[in-house]
Amino acid sequence: MYSRYLQHQSVGEVEQRARLNNLEIFGVPERKSEDLLLITSQIASAVGVTITAQDVEFATRLPTRAKNSGLPKTVIIKFKTVQLRDSLLSAARKKRGLTTADINIPGDVRSIYVNEHLTPRNKTLLKLTRAKCKELGFQNVWTRNTKIYVRKHVKSPAIRIFNFEQIDKLGK
Repeated sequence: MYSRYLQHQSVGEVEQRARLNNLEIFGVPERKSEDLLLITSQIASAVGVTITAQDVEFATRLPTRAKNSGLPKTVIIKFKTVQLRDSLLSAARKKRGLTTADINIPGDVRSIYVNEHLTPRNKTLLKLTRAKCKELGFQNVWTRNTKIYVRKHVKSPAIRIFNFEQIDKLGK
């Protein structure tokens, strides 16, 4: 039964579903003997959420595409449940302006960003959607449960963006 279900999904949808419990954290400086679980709990604490080591399946850093970019590698956190992921993501979005100072990392103060872990295709789709919406004067572009949405203004309905062709049709 499950294999029949998977046949109806594209590879991209299956790949995105596998990332549903994950968050990406950008901007956390790298240290030789860092504890990513501790960093995760410090971020959670800074935004008012309690996360324990038992709540996390794994935490790792991803290599950057651009070598020598000077940017720290992205941290990927896989939570045991979507609810835990959502509570941290929601609190981080409400906090806005999270920095390394908030989690007691010494050195220059840098911004920290907490986002959904999108596939490369969906990251590109989101980036192009944001650029087009900025050009067209749309007020909102966001993701929820790894799906991309836009809204022209507060009272207009949300539009889900499925593909690159839809981006071209936004202004029409």
